[in-house]
Amino acid sequence: MPQLKWSYRPYVQFRDRTDTRPVICALRPSEGGFSVEYISDHESGCRLFRRRRFSDEWKAIPVSGGKARITGLDDLSDYEFYIEDPDGNRSLTRLVRTGKPVSSVINYIHPDDPSFDFSGRYCCSPSILRLPSGRLLASHDVYRAKSPQCLTVLFKSDDNGATWDYLCDLFPCFWGKLFLLGGKLCMLSTSTEYGDLLIGTSDDEGLTWNTPTVIERGPGCLKAGFHRAPCVCAVTNGRIWFAVENGSWQDGGFCDCLLSAPVDADPLDPASWTLSEPLRYSDSWAGPGRACSIEGNPFVGTDGELYVLYRFREGTGLLMRADVSRPERSLQFVRTVDLPFAHSKFEIVRGEDGLFYAAGNELGSDGKSARNVLSLYRSLDGVSYRRIMRIIDRESSDRRLTGFQYPSFIIEGKTALLLSRTADNGAASFHDSNMITFHRFNIPEDFDNE
Repeated sequence: MPQLKWSYRPYVQFRDRTDTRPVICALRPSEGGFSVEYISDHESGCRLFRRRRFSDEWKAIPVSGGKARITGLDDLSDYEFYIEDPDGNRSLTRLVRTGKPVSSVINYIHPDDPSFDFSGRYCCSPSILRLPSGRLLASHDVYRAKSPQCLTVLFKSDDNGATWDYLCDLFPCFWGKLFLLGGKLCMLSTSTEYGDLLIGTSDDEGLTWNTPTVIERGPGCLKAGFHRAPCVCAVTNGRIWFAVENGSWQDGGFCDCLLSAPVDADPLDPASWTLSEPLRYSDSWAGPGRACSIEGNPFVGTDGELYVLYRFREGTGLLMRADVSRPERSLQFVRTVDLPFAHSKFEIVRGEDGLFYAAGNELGSDGKSARNVLSLYRSLDGVSYRRIMRIIDRESSDRRLTGFQYPSFIIEGKTALLLSRTADNGAASFHDSNMITFHRFNIPEDFDNE
């Protein structure tokens, strides 16, 4: 039967569609244990088998209702486990490393776990959104270099982030951004790294998704195509605006574009969307070298103009200006900007107080990029930022193995809700993250360093 939707519960490869085994769809390590969500044809009668990794003795406990919490395990240790239903069908064997996380975990993948090798092994690209009903949505993709990189997983919270539940898989979906357009829930993504630029919608708060529309084709397979991150969007002049790049690291850099559509348009109509002409890097801007202005944050400046602030290199960003009356026109270079951020994705959000806030990684004490400190910054104009607090401070940890990066956050009054692409407690590297974590914190009212 043809697949008419974008979403799965969960995604299973075509050859395995008749498989009735339980599927483990979410995993969350904790101090001395872990919790798990699973999908089974059996509401009760299942058992969870677990053992310390590479040992011989399996221990079983009964589980039911699609959720289980395991306690009493040795901390900071690797375990393997699977779910078996009453008919003897077994899920794939999963891996987990116990240990107290830096904050609540939305999802986790052990770096040696091959369960998602059809997409990758690491958690990436977090995106968070508050729906009009009050529900929080979170998404992340699953990636590994030179892997297909085509799966995104969605979660919901109906208790303001205290707990999270698996919602669905989107396939193919990579680098996805959740947002609202005309009250409709949307996801902007690519099909894979440098693949097609896609837009999809959901009519039931993210449980199921309509077939996505292809806005523009991309070749994928490491060739120059569409690149993006779940960066913020801006709304002005009756349109919604996103920063998009075209190119690849392998081909030496990227061209910068703006993608936009009228706010009252049908997002699934490809004619609704306009891509600006690509802007290529000029050596006159910041000297010769590989062009890598990526992951831009569009924002409406205090002068009413639409700008995009791009990540460029350690401590330096590029500021571009858009012509909102001519969305097809290429961006215009304004100037380089001194930034207090490491060379990693940062995100800019405008608070209810009218000020600009950015979450990003600090430069290391040696002036080089590091991702083991994630901080919050404030700006009066959207361009010049000062640090106002450290959100996560692991400066003393090994920066090669620890990262709290690619923040996605929202501000509600004086409270911020943030997702982090987190590498900690046995991650393959600082870059190859093993979990997505949720963080809630109050924005300081005193700004002593300004």
